[in-house]
Amino acid sequence: MSQTTHANEIAIAIAKVKKVVLAANVSKDLEYFSYHEKRFERMAQSIVKTVPKGSKVLDIGSHYLHSAMLLTELGYKVFAVDVSAFWEIEFIKTRMADFNIQGIPENDLESFKCVAQMPGMYDVVLFTEILEHITFNPVNFWKSVYGTLKANGLIYLTTPNSLALPSLLRSSRNLLLLRGVGIKVADIFAHVTYGHHWKEFSRSEIKTYFKMLSEDFEVRTYFFNYHKREVEGIRDWMWQSLMVVGRYLHYFSPDIEAIVRVNKNKGFKLAAPDYY
Repeated sequence: MSQTTHANEIAIAIAKVKKVVLAANVSKDLEYFSYHEKRFERMAQSIVKTVPKGSKVLDIGSHYLHSAMLLTELGYKVFAVDVSAFWEIEFIKTRMADFNIQGIPENDLESFKCVAQMPGMYDVVLFTEILEHITFNPVNFWKSVYGTLKANGLIYLTTPNSLALPSLLRSSRNLLLLRGVGIKVADIFAHVTYGHHWKEFSRSEIKTYFKMLSEDFEVRTYFFNYHKREVEGIRDWMWQSLMVVGRYLHYFSPDIEAIVRVNKNKGFKLAAPDYY
């Protein structure tokens, strides 16, 4: 299938998802879709050119089901994982029914027991904008992901680049002013736990991360930028300008896309640490 055909299919699918979001008229849902729309498009492009239609996709951290709806429209069978609170929201229940998405509640990603009885079931694990939120030791989680993927399956991951110019500038300013490092104290109280970016990664760190877990993980990384921000003043203009400059400087681009091939030849090698 030609690249133009893929692009047309993706554009139609995104338009349908956008129509669903607009019809629901939920402010946080609308805000999230609007901000991440270009990222959804990028994800769809990468999946469509890499994974055949009909493949099974496990969308971990499925949130408002934007990615799940999009991939379903493009011909994939999507299983969506998130905390049980999401499956009690009425508009999400409606989306699951309308798009035939199977919801899987999981309140403990550290153990990720919901996939324990699903060895080699999925072709793709979608893990977008979540890596930076993990606060627990992730070894057993990734061991479960490794187990539930088919041989030669894929992990598709996106995450903010820790070397993005706005992040570097903000961190440098806070250090110079002796304010501290990491997220602001006010942010700790303003969001639910999974709302924070506890650790952002560079390109080299992502490669090291998966290499330590298993030699079966083959990682390809790419830089990109999807952010859309209204320019309402000098600070917004500076932020947007830094994003543009960072994109052209490559390693300082705002976001990282990682496509991880799981060969399953040598096995999962890293064991989680113990308390004693």
